[in-house]
Amino acid sequence: MLKVTDVGKSVKAFTGIKQAKEKPYMQFIDRLEMAIDKQVENDAAKDALLLKLAIENANSDGQKVLHHGPWWIPVRLVRPVLNHPAVTEAESRGSQQHIDVDNATDALE
Repeated sequence: MLKVTDVGKSVKAFTGIKQAKEKPYMQFIDRLEMAIDKQVENDAAKDALLLKLAIENANSDGQKVLHHGPWWIPVRLVRPVLNHPAVTEAESRGSQQHIDVDNATDALE
C-alpha cells in the first residue's frame, strides 16, 4: 500500500532525485531508494526503477565508473562493491574519475 504524506508536506518525485557533484554515491542511492519505496508499491518495479535511475541520475564521475567498470549494474548496486576501498578512496578525494576499476573487481570474488 502507498503511504500518504503528512498534510502540508510535499514529496519530491523520485525521478527528480539526482546525485550532487560533492555527494557520495551511496548517499544518493539511499535517498533514491527511500523515495522509490514511498511512491511505488510493486517490488519488481522498485528494483527496475532503482537500477535505471541509479545510472541516469548519477553525477558525471559516477556515470563514468558505472559505464566503464568490468561488471554490470545489478552487481554494482551491491553495497560491498560500492564500499570497496577504490571507490571510497576516490570519493574522499572528491572525484570518482581516478578509481582503479580493475582493482574494484576484487570485491566481486
